[in-house]
Amino acid sequence: MKQKTLAMLGVAVGCGLVAAVAVAKLGAGGSKGPDTTKVLVAKKDLPLQTKLDETDLENLLTWADMPKSFVPPDAVKDIEQVKGKSLTRTLKMGNPLSITDIGKPVNLDLPDGCEAMTVKLTQAGAVNGFAKPGSRVDIMYMEKTTAGKARAAIILKHMLVLAVNIINENNEKTGPAIPQVESVTLAVNKNQATRLVFAQEKGTITLLLTGTSTEEAAKKVNEGAIGWVTDPFDTSVPPPKAEVASTPSLDKMVVAKKEVPLNTLINADNLAEFFTTANVEQAPEGVIQNPDDLRGRYFIKAVEKGTIVYKSLTGSKPVEVAAPVAVQKFEKMVQVKKAIPLNTLMHADNLAEFFETTDVKQAPEGVIQNPDDLRGRYFIKAVEKGTIVYKSLTDSKPVEVKVPDKTPVAVEKPKYPRYEQIIQTGGMTQRVTWMEVSPKNWKSFDSAKAADEYKPEAETPKGDVPKVVSESEVSR
Repeated sequence: MKQKTLAMLGVAVGCGLVAAVAVAKLGAGGSKGPDTTKVLVAKKDLPLQTKLDETDLENLLTWADMPKSFVPPDAVKDIEQVKGKSLTRTLKMGNPLSITDIGKPVNLDLPDGCEAMTVKLTQAGAVNGFAKPGSRVDIMYMEKTTAGKARAAIILKHMLVLAVNIINENNEKTGPAIPQVESVTLAVNKNQATRLVFAQEKGTITLLLTGTSTEEAAKKVNEGAIGWVTDPFDTSVPPPKAEVASTPSLDKMVVAKKEVPLNTLINADNLAEFFTTANVEQAPEGVIQNPDDLRGRYFIKAVEKGTIVYKSLTGSKPVEVAAPVAVQKFEKMVQVKKAIPLNTLMHADNLAEFFETTDVKQAPEGVIQNPDDLRGRYFIKAVEKGTIVYKSLTDSKPVEVKVPDKTPVAVEKPKYPRYEQIIQTGGMTQRVTWMEVSPKNWKSFDSAKAADEYKPEAETPKGDVPKVVSESEVSR
């Protein structure tokens, strides 16, 4: 008995020694870090379609040590592989660069009438990354109706993919980061964008990668009514009807419970506001029976309260509203309200002062029809009140006004009555000319020439006062 105990004790001691050696070895191996390798990583956050130009690589990428277990199988090993390429997904700072992350630069031009719109998607909803820039996809939409039933439909077909954004999701348990599709950018027109916005808000969208599809076939779906498919797996059975009194099966039809204006877009927010349903034995052909069928549709005619809603009242896009036709069309012409001087400049402050408009059946050719057309124009002719303003009356610059000639005009001298008298004094004979310079006042001049040069307004110098006598003195 004692020998058996000793044997068991020896076995236990041996196992303990083996365990101690094993722990020591494990401890020695654990202090040595994981095996690493050099990989090319993003030096900063790099968005989708970043061009990897050779001259800018030092600012975009760098080499870093990374545990081998985290390195993608197709990691870039040679920087020559990336030169001249562009990123096919978003890279966060420190993310390793893989061969699948790069490709030739893609420049996709937007089709005429289209805009770029980005939608968020799951990896599965984006065809697991198989949709690439330039691909064509259909868009499947699924929702729950107000009655709690599921339904789905292809709401858009043959849509052009412009870009696909992929990000890395790190998982410490699985090792290398897993690329995941985050969003897809599509080329859409305004009506298609409206459908996508409502679809993202109210339900779930999924991309279907397609092959060739005609534009005509896509147009029927993109602009027509949505072809809904109800849930084929819904096995719920309505409760049995009471057998007390059987009632006939009734159809429903949608009725406007308030006025719906022209070009109103129907959506989940205004369905209950505008519509209700009524039960009838048999709904007329073409009548809308479910208000949900009106989502995303425009009313191309205005309807009154109580109107039964037919499919023909709606469309996939609004209608153009034509301007009302005038009973009788008149033209306008500008007329002068007050006299306008030559070279008057017209501007905003004096238009109302000088002009008014008159309605006529047909304005004469060359007539100004809008006073605003006269702004910044000079009137190169003076015009009177009531004048019809023609374009020929104005110019972009004033006219030169000729200064009148300042050459003095010869004024005819007044002719004064005169006569000559011979006076003898001391044996001397003198001829004197007498002239009536004012009524009954005569003045003597030594010669006829002096009389001709007489100016009544000239001042007479002192000391040489001319002799002026009365008429009676002259006669003596």
